[in-house]
Parts: sequence; structure tokens; C-alpha cells
Amino acid sequence: MNLAMNAAGASEMKQQHGAVVVKSGRVLSIGINKLKNNPEHVVGYGLCSIHAEADAISRVKNPRGAAIYIARVNNNGEPRLSRPCDDCAKMIRDVGISKIVYTD
Repeated sequence: MNLAMNAAGASEMKQQHGAVVVKSGRVLSIGINKLKNNPEHVVGYGLCSIHAEADAISRVKNPRGAAIYIARVNNNGEPRLSRPCDDCAKMIRDVGISKIVYTD
């Protein structure tokens, strides 16, 4: 979880999220939430970012059976609730990740 919290601190978004995919004790991928487009050219702020879970999962060839650790931190690096949104929860299930751990 510490690795996910450190990753979250690297995000430049207002809500700093990080995610780490782990399988058989090996870190397969680390992701953060980030802008994918210039927000000036996107209608609706939520549509212009990539969630940390999606960023991390997109870098893993075979996440089936892996665990994902998701963290959100405030400006002081303290953990905050980071339960996956409905879309990310569905994606996590669809790719076969078997364990989800998040800060609360």
C-alpha cells in the first residue's frame, strides 16, 4: 500500500490517486491518475482524466489473478478514501484481478 500512496503523491491532479498491480509478490505495474487531454478542449472535467486503476492495468499483459492496491492522498500525504468508481470496479473484475485493496 505504501507504494500506491507514494505513486498517488506523484499525481498532479487535485485528487491524487495511485494504483499498483501485484502478482505472485511482484509489482507488475504502477499507475497514477492524470490528464489525457488539455482540459480546455474537453467538455466535462471528469472526461479528460485517466484513473490510476486504468493506467496501471493498461500496462499489464495478463492481470488475471493479480491484486490491485489503490490509494488516494491529501496534500499532506495522508490517506483518503479511494474505493474504485463503478467503471473501474467493472474493469478490474473484467480483467480477472482477484483482490482489491484501497485506502479508506
